[in-house]
Amino acid sequence: MGATFLLANINPLAMKNAASSVPRFIGICLLLAGLAVSFVACDRADLPEIFDQTNHYPNTLHSFWVYERYDSLENAQDRVTVTVVGDTLVAGTTLKIWEYEYEDFTEKRYVVQEGDSLKIFESQLDRIDQVYILPLEIDLGWVNPDYRPDTSFVLSRESVSVNGSEYARVYVVERNAICCNTYLFEKIWIKPGLGVIQLVRKATPWGGPRRDEVWTLVDYKIE
Repeated sequence: MGATFLLANINPLAMKNAASSVPRFIGICLLLAGLAVSFVACDRADLPEIFDQTNHYPNTLHSFWVYERYDSLENAQDRVTVTVVGDTLVAGTTLKIWEYEYEDFTEKRYVVQEGDSLKIFESQLDRIDQVYILPLEIDLGWVNPDYRPDTSFVLSRESVSVNGSEYARVYVVERNAICCNTYLFEKIWIKPGLGVIQLVRKATPWGGPRRDEVWTLVDYKIE
């Protein structure tokens, strides 16, 4: 009888409201939990990346990068695979051998880091083809000692999308040079710890047609 009395005196509307409030309460809890996870994930994504002179620009054996390359003179697109294939000793200095494998030929570059300078030598090892001062910083500029003029300047750091992949904290470097009767302009996107993810090159020889190239990273492996 007592149980019957209690059930009879419960307000059905109150029961309905109480029942409907349960899923709302659970939903709010789940929403708050989801937001908390999102905040943690965002916070982790925004943690600063730590790079120094030794790992800012990869130069490790067996690392490779695959680029799609567009050539305006050929009006064609091909693939270039760049691989760190070995070492060589020159005048007491160990340089890494970078092999550039095009569809119809292969060429080599030699790379060494000395202090804050990453130097890329031409295949004949007689001059520096390109140099970077590491770590990269906005407004940092430098001059290639083997070419005059050959200046580079870090324009900005930004997030970019390349070939459908998103990259954060990418440095944009602009290079202007004159060499072998050719004016060279390059805009280079460099991701610390990964290397060049995109390159736009415009080479204008005196008295000849300009060659435009676009290199876009499509695959890589850093050892």
